[in-house]
Amino acid sequence: MSVIIKGLKVFFAGFLSVLTVLLLCLLLITSLDVRSLLTQTVGLISDYDLQIDEPVYVDLFPDLKLQINNLVLDDRILTPPKNFIEIGDFSLNMSTKQLLFEGEYIVDMKFNDIDLNSQMRPDEKTTLDRLLNINSNVTGRISGQIILNGQGESIDSLMKSLTGSANLKLNDGQWLGNDIWHQLRVARSIYKREDSPEKNITKKNNMFSVEAIGAINDSVFKNQVFVMKMPFTLITGRGELSLIDGSFDYSIRATFDEGLNSILDLSVDELLDFSSASIPIRVRGYDESISFRPDIEEIFREEVESTFDKQSDHIKEAIRKNLFN
Repeated sequence: MSVIIKGLKVFFAGFLSVLTVLLLCLLLITSLDVRSLLTQTVGLISDYDLQIDEPVYVDLFPDLKLQINNLVLDDRILTPPKNFIEIGDFSLNMSTKQLLFEGEYIVDMKFNDIDLNSQMRPDEKTTLDRLLNINSNVTGRISGQIILNGQGESIDSLMKSLTGSANLKLNDGQWLGNDIWHQLRVARSIYKREDSPEKNITKKNNMFSVEAIGAINDSVFKNQVFVMKMPFTLITGRGELSLIDGSFDYSIRATFDEGLNSILDLSVDELLDFSSASIPIRVRGYDESISFRPDIEEIFREEVESTFDKQSDHIKEAIRKNLFN
């Protein structure tokens, strides 16, 4: 998710900067096809080509209304060149009058039918990481929809004010160089005060899919529905992700099926704990640092609730006995 947000931020900032200059020159024009201009702009990004199969419609004043259908960004360095991003329907609505006379951005954007393909390139970086100069090391196919709106006196202040929603899916995912199963097992061993499990050196099929749904408020994605599926593994939870710096904080639970023993050498206690998803785990990330630790806050909250429920049951039972005796 964070790599998508960073990509949108780069695209959005650059695109609005170009449009701001255009507005000063084109106020008397009611509509135009700007496919060649957009292609030249994105062409400045090395190794990528932009294709737009349908006309681009723009109304400029008093509101900028931009509609682009069937937008495709190709990665030329791959052999053969392959689609990197496809957006079936992109729309942008911005108050031109407010921008020109008040210097304030008021923007609504929709990204419908997103299809983003992140894969490894010959330079040993993923297509996303190469374009955005990051190190997510995540490959896979991302699809879905993002709706954003906000306002501010600069691009930075606008980015910090964004609200909206996101509904995204990642299929055929891989987290290159990272072992999710091992990270989960280490988090459990910390909670149980056991020695960390040894890494399994056998080849693992740790491909995964992810579904993430939630609202966006002040540039924070509040991910209320998070579902991750791996072989014999289900991970569910909730959390928050910053659209500004990509940092995230999630509380998750992992459920393992017995079939995972065909891939990992799990202990009886590990399988027992993970089969019931009894241990909440906190996953936090900032820049390139990611940590898996027991979610102490969630564990404490559950213990308090359990104690309260037991006391409530005792009180109810005492009242029942007094009423009928």
